[in-house]
Order: sequence, then C-alpha cells, then structure tokens
Amino acid sequence: MGITKNRNKALSISTGEYVAVLDSDDFWTDNTKLALQVEFLNSHPDYALVGTGMIIVDENGAIIKKVINPSSNLVLKNLLLLKNFFCHSSILYRKQEIVALGSYDESLPIWEDYDLWLKIGTKYKFANLNLVGTAYRIHANQSNVEKKLIGQKAQATIIERYKTSYSGYFIAKLIDTIRNKRN
Repeated sequence: MGITKNRNKALSISTGEYVAVLDSDDFWTDNTKLALQVEFLNSHPDYALVGTGMIIVDENGAIIKKVINPSSNLVLKNLLLLKNFFCHSSILYRKQEIVALGSYDESLPIWEDYDLWLKIGTKYKFANLNLVGTAYRIHANQSNVEKKLIGQKAQATIIERYKTSYSGYFIAKLIDTIRNKRN
C-alpha cells in the first residue's frame, strides 16, 4: 500500500489515546522517552504533539550528529515552515486530534509527516522535550537524484499549502528555490 497508506491504516485501527511512531531503521535511545511525553501531554491538554531531540547515526549505529530542536510552541510555529523540527520516530501525538484533522496526506509521495506537523500546528500547540530520545538512521544510498526531485516537489507543495498559516513564507520559498537550484 505504501508508507503513507500504511501509516493511516495503522492509525485507524489503533485503540490508544496516544500514538508513537518508530520507523523500522530508527530506535529510541532513552527508556523514559514515552513516559515523559505522556506526562507532558497529560499536563498540557492544549498540546497535540510532543517530540524529542535525536542523534543521527550511520548504518552501523555510529553517531554522526546530535540534534536538539527548539522546544517552544511559539518558536516552532515561527520556524516550522522553514525547516522540519520533528523527527518522525521521536514524536508522540494524540490520536483523536490527528484523526480529526485528516491524518497523513496520501497524495504526498514523501514528507507526509512534515505536512501533518504543519496541519497539527494550525489547530493545536506542539513542543519538543529537551532530551535526546531517538536515533535517526541514515544510509549511504539514501540520496538519489529521483528521490531529491520528488522531495523538492513535495516541499514546494507543503510550503504553498501552509503559506498563510505560518510566518516565514517568503523566506521558506526563497530557501527552497535556492536549495533546488543547487541540486
């Protein structure tokens, strides 16, 4: 069915109040991650999603980089159109609110998660905990020309879709144009 349809199928049959995603090649690095995220969402009913920082690792699990993203809802909303600050495998979200928004957009060939975060932010608050809770694995063969072109088109679609919902549209459009000319 493809990744996005499978994500929506899993979401539709899940029965919990919260949903945490762990993509097949990523892993959680902190055994308190989920408990801290549940505690955060229970304490902040106006928030629908909470992520964590991450480490980026290679195929063998060697750490390449540590990433701590902005934590504040206000900062995230001011910068999210410019860059995705949520690693998919780091997030925990409220199922009911996400389903009500329409879940993942199956028309997007890539970055359906980034689109969902922006969609969530139009109605709810979100945050990142100041903790490295996830390892995001990259592979040497991840980047190819065809995938980059598909990603560029998806990014442009997402920026246009949320241009009136978030600040920084013109900067995001400019950065996207420059990035695409370099590739």
